[in-house]
Order: sequence, then C-alpha cells, then structure tokens
Amino acid sequence: MCQAISDSYLGTSKEKLAIGIWISGNDCDHVCDLADLNAENIKKSIKEILDSKPIVGRYLGEKLKKIIQNYSN
Repeated sequence: MCQAISDSYLGTSKEKLAIGIWISGNDCDHVCDLADLNAENIKKSIKEILDSKPIVGRYLGEKLKKIIQNYSN
C-alpha cells in the first residue's frame, strides 16, 4: 500500500494513471482488507493525492504513509 501511495505523488504520469485505475478496482479493496485498512478512506486519500499539486500531494502522501506505518506497528 505504501508503494502505491508513493507512486501517487512521485510516479510518472503513466504510474499515476495506473494507481488511479488500481484504486477503482477490487485489488485495492483486497489489499486494504488484508492490511486491516478502511478501503474507502484509503481510496479517498489516494485520489486526493492524485488530484493535488505536487508539493501538496507529497505532503499528504508522506502523512498517509506514516499513519499506515504507525497503525501496523
């Protein structure tokens, strides 16, 4: 999940498009279920990162990754 988040603000346009498609599908839901994360919240956050200007997207992405990493510990 953290890789998908990183790709949403650091990736190329092609990678960002792929992340946008991935969060729309069942695979993202499945990964969220396995990680015990709320899929709708994660999807909403990643969409916000994708729609943001680069500096804002980076800030939001780093913040989301820290939340997930702290949650998993």
